[in-house]
Amino acid sequence: MKEAFPFSDSQVPEILLASGLLGLGGFWKVTSLSKEFVGLRDGSIWGVCAGFDTMSEREEIWRFLESCFKWDNVCALQQLFSLKEVSARYPFLLRRLFQLRDRTLSSVPPLSPPQSLKCVEFLSKNCTTPFSPEMPEGCISTLTRESLSVLLKNGAVHPNAWVLVGAEPVSKKRTPVARPLITALIDARKFDCVETLIEAGARSEEEVAQKEQGGGENGDALRFSVLRRIAKASKEAGCLHWTVIVKQCYDPAISSPRCASEKTALHLAVLCGEAETARVILEVQKELRAADQSLPFAAVSRVSDSRCLSVLKVLGKSGVDFARVGLDEDGYSLLSICCRRRLKLCAEFLLQQGAAVGGVPGKGGMCRVPLIESLGCLPLMSICVQWGADPNQWGVWRYKGRAYLCTSLQAAVQLNRKSSRIFGSVVHQLPV
Repeated sequence: MKEAFPFSDSQVPEILLASGLLGLGGFWKVTSLSKEFVGLRDGSIWGVCAGFDTMSEREEIWRFLESCFKWDNVCALQQLFSLKEVSARYPFLLRRLFQLRDRTLSSVPPLSPPQSLKCVEFLSKNCTTPFSPEMPEGCISTLTRESLSVLLKNGAVHPNAWVLVGAEPVSKKRTPVARPLITALIDARKFDCVETLIEAGARSEEEVAQKEQGGGENGDALRFSVLRRIAKASKEAGCLHWTVIVKQCYDPAISSPRCASEKTALHLAVLCGEAETARVILEVQKELRAADQSLPFAAVSRVSDSRCLSVLKVLGKSGVDFARVGLDEDGYSLLSICCRRRLKLCAEFLLQQGAAVGGVPGKGGMCRVPLIESLGCLPLMSICVQWGADPNQWGVWRYKGRAYLCTSLQAAVQLNRKSSRIFGSVVHQLPV
């Protein structure tokens, strides 16, 4: 019997385009296939917002904008800027348009694109960027809440203003860059001023989680109060799960740097051991997402045992089942990583939460056994044995750059030997 769907076949293209699955580039290509599809752009383009979480999709918007400028496609520009807050998230567009024109005219041979007059007219009316040259970088660290309130009240500073940073001192030869004022204030740890900006209507796309530093109980209370307001505003604006590119992240479990990857504010907070920051974001987020499955592994990858434990407890209260988190991409269970990193408090906590003391089998049945990973650390070995670890369980052990399949007892014997001549005949060496 044919299953009935609540829509007709003719509605499938519209539903697909509105879903955001194609991204902006795919959306524009598909809708250019026919006049009928072109007509769907006005109603379906809102689905593009679903892809704004990733850095790559936000970068695609820049390329799309440059294409509009190059061919003076004001119609496409208007459709794009019908999306919520797009104009605010892409600043200095007029400057970018004129810079693109200069590069085109100075090319060899010189090109003769349209003058982009329609785009200039549209941007000058709708997309100018508030900029505050009266707010030099050196003044931001000394700015008071009262002074900022006066500036905002009299219109000298816009709540969403951008400021120039990195221009002073000149002796450092830094390239000055423009940043939102709210971001510059967060970097300067002027949280009272940040709160004033938010009350005046400042956007919150730029920063959510910040690295935790000192400041006393009162300073922390204000900081987390501001963080909660920013997180709530970010969720309402649809940018709470935006990612940034982390160029390199060291993972002690495999003793090597990870390649560049994209992280959300929540992932960064967990990675840096910011338990309270992670708790605030999770409370605003309400529930864990599928993309948050790697958070437990991020929690034990960088910082001290006690800070890792604090983050794990926050994740546990948010619904993470530590008995079912599985393996990371290198075949390590969460408990195995903790044992390898000598995180005694975390290992004991995970065992209390139901983590398998024997580890989790991976590809081909191979297992990074926690007891084997604990070798050399008597307190951790004792904890594993107390929780029922089997010394005769076979597992993968890395030793002097090679991987072996052996039991905990065999590995322990080898650690106490000065020669490895006999070891190769006792256990099975695995390809590295």
